[in-house]
Amino acid sequence: MRLRYTVQYIPLHRIKPGLSVQITQRIRELRRAANDCMHLLIVRKSRKAGGYVLLSGNSQYEYLRKHTKKTAAPCLVDESRTRAGIASLVNRMRKRRMPY
Repeated sequence: MRLRYTVQYIPLHRIKPGLSVQITQRIRELRRAANDCMHLLIVRKSRKAGGYVLLSGNSQYEYLRKHTKKTAAPCLVDESRTRAGIASLVNRMRKRRMPY
């Protein structure tokens, strides 16, 4: 079974606390995915077929490779076509105002 979900910014005034919820297998899987996503790697597609270049998250990458048996990691993929690389990504993140 593949866990499907989306990540969205939702204004806090639109979120209401729920009553206690029965812990189901689905909720356990969502919690596990949320814990994984707390340490996203930032990558961009490599010019070589099927590869990716790590832009941020070197320590998480090293930890996953050396100390876990995981074969995949949650990644934020920079899909822009700019060639400036990480400097461009950092500048775009500074300019973008993220809703908090």
